[in-house]
Amino acid sequence: MDIGEATVGGTLSAGGLGTASFRHGLQVDQVERLDVVTGTGERVVCSRSRNAALFDAVRGGQGQFGVIVEAWIRLRRAGSRIRQYQLLYRDFDRFADDFERVVGDGRFDHLKAETRLHTGKIIMAAGIEYDDDVDDGDALRGLGHDDVTSNDAVDVGRAGIYPAWGFSRRNHHPWRDWFLPWSTLRTLIAQPWLTPRSVPRAPFSWTGVYPIRAAPEAAPLVMRPQGNLITSYSILAVLGDHDWATRLTGRLREIDRTLVGLGAKSYLSGHVAYAHGGWEEHYGDQLALAKQWKREFDPNGVFEPNGLPFG
Repeated sequence: MDIGEATVGGTLSAGGLGTASFRHGLQVDQVERLDVVTGTGERVVCSRSRNAALFDAVRGGQGQFGVIVEAWIRLRRAGSRIRQYQLLYRDFDRFADDFERVVGDGRFDHLKAETRLHTGKIIMAAGIEYDDDVDDGDALRGLGHDDVTSNDAVDVGRAGIYPAWGFSRRNHHPWRDWFLPWSTLRTLIAQPWLTPRSVPRAPFSWTGVYPIRAAPEAAPLVMRPQGNLITSYSILAVLGDHDWATRLTGRLREIDRTLVGLGAKSYLSGHVAYAHGGWEEHYGDQLALAKQWKREFDPNGVFEPNGLPFG
């Protein structure tokens, strides 16, 4: 994750993605065991082999089936430092070729991309964790960027965190996130549905993609396209103007329809405002299972639905 205000329980209830997802998949797919308090007040330990239905319900369950009080998550050893590269491209096809290359060859440990709508540029943000040193020549060999800058940091866990001011309650934050087939990458970075008048200039908006590796045992309520590799696409704006925020929120609903037509599934990191038919389209056959889990783990409706279709 690259948002400092996120919590473990919150990201596991949504899915959890970040700059290392192209290697390791979603956070929710790295869980070994959970300690959950259900809507009946019972405290239950669950895993893939123990109380598996509850384990599947709460991972990506939007807090509708229980409260995660403890989580056992697979970890890896991080480097003691990280070198972050900002590779700037003006040719989006050249960027896409390079992006596909570095996702495939694994030369970086962290990877995402941001389109700068107002300047016609795209930036590949890539990072390498290290203990001794990094050879820039090896890291950048064969890439066709127009310019590059880099910086080193010792706090690997917080490198690249989005600044806290972006989520101040004084501002409006219309945003949406989607998962799409990897084959849509070039359409996503061209984003014909947006104009420079749609969103403010960076850093007051962020539109971009994260590559995501599929997990062999995926959390069933985090809906995503088929394939070994998918991508996220996100539009985030920080606005002080209420009317602009309202217009953009409406535009995001229209964009959702376009992206669903390309095979997208919404990443439920915020309020998507689907009606019943939209939820049926989103969850498909999993919706009946989710309703069954709701009756089993929260029969009295302790957890408010907040627009979700499980009740």
